[in-house]
Amino acid sequence: MNILLSCIGRRGYMADYFKAELPPNSKLIGTSNTEWTTGLKHCDLGYIVPDIEDEEEYIKAVFHICKIENVTAILSFYDNDVQVLSKYINEFKKINVTPILPSNFFSNICLDKYETSIFLEKNGLVSPKTYKILNAAIADIKNNKLSFPLILKPRFGFGSSNVFTIYNISQLKTFASYIKEPIIIQEKIIGREYCMDLFFDNNDTLIEVVVKEKFVMRSGEVDHAETVKDNLINETALKLAEAIKYFMTGPLDVDLFVKNNVVYIIELNPRFGGAYPISHVAGANFVKYIIAMLNNKKLKPRIGNYEEGIKVMKEVAIVKNLPSNIINSKTI
Repeated sequence: MNILLSCIGRRGYMADYFKAELPPNSKLIGTSNTEWTTGLKHCDLGYIVPDIEDEEEYIKAVFHICKIENVTAILSFYDNDVQVLSKYINEFKKINVTPILPSNFFSNICLDKYETSIFLEKNGLVSPKTYKILNAAIADIKNNKLSFPLILKPRFGFGSSNVFTIYNISQLKTFASYIKEPIIIQEKIIGREYCMDLFFDNNDTLIEVVVKEKFVMRSGEVDHAETVKDNLINETALKLAEAIKYFMTGPLDVDLFVKNNVVYIIELNPRFGGAYPISHVAGANFVKYIIAMLNNKKLKPRIGNYEEGIKVMKEVAIVKNLPSNIINSKTI
């Protein structure tokens, strides 16, 4: 069983989780657009591939790797990559590669933070009031329909890059002009911050939900968090799952706030999130679920069957030398 971890980045721990579950004689393959990728050191083999922006050359390299390495399944850790790979789900299946990916329809919704908000509202879920047009937000501020503080961020952004808290109209105009890409403006929800991991099998069934309270964030990823059990958030998770179950296979990372007993969903990331290790340590082994699916085993839902009160903190690891197990896709 050979697994391709696309755009592995710094998530070498995910490769370690897979190695612990894969059967003997399996191979773990990582990809990146640069050899300066620590996650590749944790894989059996690493490939340098073209940039995702050059989609034709990139996807050609991915399919070539899948064929020559006899890849069983592919998944990704990078939002833009998930969106690109999800376009080719049927093509992967034709060469007997199982895509652990969302549908392209749902991937596009998740990547577009404005469309995420619209989708959630259409399905009876709550998200912060969201605008894609600056003048519309200013008009509602002047009409007392929207109040400061606000969040301004790229509509298609990730990793908390160019995310600003706004306190007046002057700042709103200044930072909107500063970001040289489409933006959204959202009401800032001041409450307790959580994330949750959901796992869907390949039969449109929700298998697991793990809820974590965030305490420290760094560059868009959770640094310190603790597993909790919360009925209100679980109800939201089940309602969300009903809306998306036909579009999802594998892990979904959800960011949310709770304020005055209302759950506000902020973002949907249809991949392993940066806080997944907390779920793993607490007993919700999504990697094991993936291996079982690939072995055609039926998964039984075990929602909420994880250990509460598990606190996890991340630290910086020092990696010596570049990975030595790398192949440049241009040479194959």
